[in-house]
Amino acid sequence: MERLRGMNEGPVLRDDQPVFVDPDGDAPKPDRVSKRFKVDVRKAGLSDREELSFHSCRHTTGSWLSMRGVPLRVISEILGHSSTQVTEMYSHLSPDVMDRAMEETFGGE
Repeated sequence: MERLRGMNEGPVLRDDQPVFVDPDGDAPKPDRVSKRFKVDVRKAGLSDREELSFHSCRHTTGSWLSMRGVPLRVISEILGHSSTQVTEMYSHLSPDVMDRAMEETFGGE
């Protein structure tokens, strides 16, 4: 599997390469990744293990990006949402984004 190097971040997969592969190198069926994730979460003994799913990682990514002030349009593209309206569910997580943007742009007192 050929990998490309990103700037300062180690190997990066090409867009046409699967993130997860079976031992034979083929992409697994989507439910297999989700089931394996659930098995590993249970083995880890996390307190909220029954509520966690592979999709939780996607939601966490959107949440963290929003809290860092990343524009919704960018989050939408990263998560592959059909529109920014789908992404807006994350916007409530960073109420100080406008204040921070004004501060960074125009400075403080």
